Amino acid sequence: SQTVKIQQRHVIEVTNNFGDTREGSFGWAVQQANQLGAKNITSEIRFKESMTIQSENGYKLTHGDIKINTYDSKNISIKRTSNGSAFTIGEYKYANKHDFSNQPDLQVEASNINVFNTTAKGQDAEKNGGGGGGYGTGAGILHYNGHLRWSDSVFQGNKVEGGHGAKIASSGEDPSWYDKQWSHGHNKAKAGNPGLRGGGINDRNHSFGNGTVDGGAP
Repeated sequence: SQTVKIQQRHVIEVTNNFGDTREGSFGWAVQQANQLGAKNITSEIRFKESMTIQSENGYKLTHGDIKINTYDSKNISIKRTSNGSAFTIGEYKYANKHDFSNQPDLQVEASNINVFNTTAKGQDAEKNGGGGGGYGTGAGILHYNGHLRWSDSVFQGNKVEGGHGAKIASSGEDPSWYDKQWSHGHNKAKAGNPGLRGGGINDRNHSFGNGTVDGGAP
């Protein structure tokens, strides 16, 4: 005979439409699901009733086997009120990496989760630093790693925008010779102002951070 082990999902219920992580909110439920997933516990997020949620910072799913609104499905609509994606699946550090053995297990299945009027804008470059603007992407869903299935949902009025580039830093000065009535000599070359960071993707800080690139003399 063969023994089959059936794993029961941990059910997390969303009871209010708060856009933060207070208990009973969707943000709180996502946090619980990620924590359970890190312990290899599967989870299912259910909603007490249909609702519209205005999320402050979006939702990041990083670990586990998570089902969202797939059982006794309600009509859920979500708008992120700050800049960035409504949903981020996985983590940036795993983007475009093909060594799956070093990535956390992540499977997300969602149904009837609508996203509306959300904007993902790339960051602007540091002022007067000569950097380019960052790119905006994935206003509804930004998918870095893991497996994702999203069904029976509407995405409406979302948009992405690129960040603004910065004016070039001031250039250096060439050395110069002078010859006046009572003296002669030369001025040394002067370095230009340092270059500063360009814009990062959406709400993610640029990896260059607050670093600078020294300006050089011609």
